[in-house]
Amino acid sequence: MRNIIPSEKVLHLGCDTFPSATTFIPKEKKTNVVGIDHNYFAMKLVQSYIKKKNLSDLITIEYGNGSNYPVQDFGIIYIAINVYLIEKVLFHLAPTMKPTARILYKGSFQDINTLLKKKEFQSLFSVSYTLEYPKI
Repeated sequence: MRNIIPSEKVLHLGCDTFPSATTFIPKEKKTNVVGIDHNYFAMKLVQSYIKKKNLSDLITIEYGNGSNYPVQDFGIIYIAINVYLIEKVLFHLAPTMKPTARILYKGSFQDINTLLKKKEFQSLFSVSYTLEYPKI
């Protein structure tokens, strides 16, 4: 979550029922976060959790899908590990996000790094840096 500045609006795609990144970012970076999830039940649980933790002034949780959610106002787009149909999400983000926006993500079974190396994505995105999990 490095290099997030307070003036940047953050979108968390796939906040799920335990919104660790959604709550960590505003506490550590003093910025607003919008978390979305396409699971209505999960979204309602997270809304309740945010309200109980008194984080509603920093965090907004909405029902939404990363493959069609309006992203043009966000400087940071964080893609959770549980987001599936990632190709569809990436093809939506490429033409609609701000030219200066950055995407943060964790590796997963859909390995976004591998996808971004495919020919159809190379002209749409550039990877600035990657961090690897420590080898055990």
